[in-house]
Amino acid sequence: MGLLIVEDIKAAELVKRASALSKGRYGDSFASSRLLLWSRMRLRSPEAETLINLVSDAAEDVKKLREASSSKVEALIRFCRLILAISRDDAAVLFNDAVMIAKEIDREAFDQIDFLAVLADRADIPVQHDRRNIVGDIFTFITGAAERLSGYDHFPWKSAVQALTCVDNKAALAAICRWADEGTVSLCETLDHHLLTDLKRDNISLEVASSLALLIGGSGGNLWQEVVRRAVAKPFHNKEVIEGLAKEILLLEAQESRLKLGSEIVDRISKESMLTGKWYTHLKNAVDFLKSANIGITDESAIQYTNTTYRDSDYQPPPKFDFDPQGKLFSTPESIAEILQTAKASDLRHDDRELLRKMREATYLRDRISFLNALANVPDETLWEHTRIDMLRETIDAWKGTPAVNHWCKETLPSILVAHFCGAARYLKEGESALHSLLDHTGFDAKDRLKTILAGVATAGEGLSSRTLFAIAEEIARALDETKLATCWFGTPSD
Repeated sequence: MGLLIVEDIKAAELVKRASALSKGRYGDSFASSRLLLWSRMRLRSPEAETLINLVSDAAEDVKKLREASSSKVEALIRFCRLILAISRDDAAVLFNDAVMIAKEIDREAFDQIDFLAVLADRADIPVQHDRRNIVGDIFTFITGAAERLSGYDHFPWKSAVQALTCVDNKAALAAICRWADEGTVSLCETLDHHLLTDLKRDNISLEVASSLALLIGGSGGNLWQEVVRRAVAKPFHNKEVIEGLAKEILLLEAQESRLKLGSEIVDRISKESMLTGKWYTHLKNAVDFLKSANIGITDESAIQYTNTTYRDSDYQPPPKFDFDPQGKLFSTPESIAEILQTAKASDLRHDDRELLRKMREATYLRDRISFLNALANVPDETLWEHTRIDMLRETIDAWKGTPAVNHWCKETLPSILVAHFCGAARYLKEGESALHSLLDHTGFDAKDRLKTILAGVATAGEGLSSRTLFAIAEEIARALDETKLATCWFGTPSD
């Protein structure tokens, strides 16, 4: 690049030649070497447009790479800093691309694995050859994702193990052992869930699971909890298993853990079961003794502290918006929106949910349907979608049971869910969505619920995030017939 001092030599041509030399034998996927060349080129204003094009092409190449999103984000941020002084608009576009990659790509890989677990759990694949081929593809995908995202916490290993185990439990055991051998993930993070999935699908006996539960997952593990739940459901039939569990608690667990673990077994077995095993009797006596010994002991952790303990004595909260709904009618979207807009414009402390609750409490029985319709149609710019859906759910829960409200839920609520599907499906993946409870109020069967969800997806379109779409796909998978699901997603045996 020192040749730039020579007259009539184009910087773009020099950069092209220098870039080819800088890549070397290992390539330059993230343009790390070319950045130094471009920084020299940036000093020549006539070459600004050429530099922007080079950086833009490199950014597109980076976004297509199968690498960890953290590396892609770092590369795009470097590009952004390089061209910031030349074009703030172009730099802003690259920065927004980096933000979107950081939000979506890694999380999407996690969501895909969660979705695979749901599919595998529901699908019925009778042919062994097909199961082996499928489990091989799943293993390859998960291993690749684990390698690319090795620096990230909360990798969905439970979903990964469940997907493999549901398709072929023997191949799944080989897969998790290989991961352990290669140092990808240890057995303590995978074997517990593998055995738990096997137990739930009746691939292993309760006796086998109980013999490994404490050693693998510990007393607080999900495998232990499932073993106890199954054992106490039929105590006389599973008396040998209960004997083994009682023996393990008394001999392997610390003194402070015996009351909790022992109670989980003893308190759930009725006296009519007439269990008289040696170890169960010892455990029952130990639990009774520990309960009597703990009478009157208080738990310091239960002491509650208020925030005022830590506030300065001179602290005064900001004034609160004063709203008295008495004597007012909230039967139109405009009447509700007026209060919310007034509260917002006042700059006083307020909560839209509390204001809506006051309006609901002031609504007479004859005006309930009008209030529900008004709440559903408050303009989007006035009321956040998630708040609207949550308040609809809360209001229906409070008013359900009357003929008018029940009829409204059946006839009107489905169209409202479709129209405001983004708000209804928000946080579906996290298990905090109001969608399921509102669909319960409609009284729909599984087929009609699925139709409503699909209509909502069609209406919301690109307004749904990738994470929400995967959660919806899981709901659809759970609603499909097992054989049909296997055919749709994994193909027929002849494919």
